[in-house]
Amino acid sequence: MAADLICGRCLEKKPSYNKTITLFRYNDILRKVLSDLKYRDQTFLAQKLAGILFEKVKSEIDDLTLVVAVPLYKKRLRK
Repeated sequence: MAADLICGRCLEKKPSYNKTITLFRYNDILRKVLSDLKYRDQTFLAQKLAGILFEKVKSEIDDLTLVVAVPLYKKRLRK
């Protein structure tokens, strides 16, 4: 993905952070992967996604302030 893409909202009001890193463009395939991880107990996917994330950010890890995870409702987590 292009590093110089800035959304309209960020152009109007500068966010409190200076950089974001995304792993994938959200599409039907990623929607299925995340759904399987979150709702179908396919927890092995978390390790795979974490490995991909690490490979993408390892050169910038010293400057990394925050990693945001996909939230999971508490009732789903208990299952």
